[in-house]
Amino acid sequence: VSEASTGDAQRIADFKKITHENINSEVGEKWNLSQLNSIQLRVRLLIHKAYQWFFPPLFILAVLAFVFLTVRLFDITKRNSLLPAWILSLSMLLAGLSRLAMISYMQVTQFNALNMHYISTSYPFLLLFSSFTLTVVLNEIRSVRDKNHDRSSSQENIISKSR
Repeated sequence: VSEASTGDAQRIADFKKITHENINSEVGEKWNLSQLNSIQLRVRLLIHKAYQWFFPPLFILAVLAFVFLTVRLFDITKRNSLLPAWILSLSMLLAGLSRLAMISYMQVTQFNALNMHYISTSYPFLLLFSSFTLTVVLNEIRSVRDKNHDRSSSQENIISKSR
C-alpha cells in the first residue's frame, strides 16, 4: 500500500521546504485503491480505458478539424460566422496546452510533476476543444452540403421550367 508521500528523502525535504507543511498520508489513504469497492474500481478503470483509447484519435481529428477551420477563415464570406468559434477553439486548445507546458516545465526544473493528478486538469480543456471543434466543423460541412444541394435543386428546377 503506497502512501501519499512517495519519493526519496531529498524530494520530501524539498516539498517541506517549498510548502512549509508536513506531509501526511491522509490523501494516500483517501485514494487508496484497496479501500474502493469493486464497482467503484471497475468504473474508474473503465473511465481510464475510455480516456486511453478514445482521446488520442479524437484529439488528432480535432486538430485536423481546427486546421480545416483555420483554412476556412481565409474565405472572406465565412470569416464573420466562423471567427468566434475559431477563437473559442483556440482558447480551449491554448488553455490545455499551456497547462501541459507548465507541468513539463515544473518536471524539468523543480520536482516530479508528471503525475496523473496534475495532468488531469488539462483534460477538460482538451476534451472541450475536441468536441467543440469537431461540432463546428461538422456543422460547417453540413451547411456547405445543404447549400450545394439547394443550388443543384434550384438549377434542376430552372432547367425543367425552361423545357
